[in-house]
Amino acid sequence: MRLTALIAAVAMMVGTAAAADPFTDQVISEFRELGFERIEVKNGPTQVKVEGIRGNREYEVVYDRATGRILKQEQGFADARDRNQGGVEVQQRDRDFV
Repeated sequence: MRLTALIAAVAMMVGTAAAADPFTDQVISEFRELGFERIEVKNGPTQVKVEGIRGNREYEVVYDRATGRILKQEQGFADARDRNQGGVEVQQRDRDFV
């Protein structure tokens, strides 16, 4: 339930602000504001996959780039190796995720 509210808040912010800034930069900004220490973004042709770690939890969200709509979301426990890393990583992919 908390994940849904968190991800919905990010989706609303991304959907309203995506026109002013590149989608990826906006997603990173919103995840940082929500307290994520580690953020991985993978840009596909029409979708963006974001994996974020906050505390001992890992969140994964796939967005439709054109609408900001959430196509998929998951959460789980982050392994110790991932919890000890910080920063942002952005990659380009030649395929979508969903």
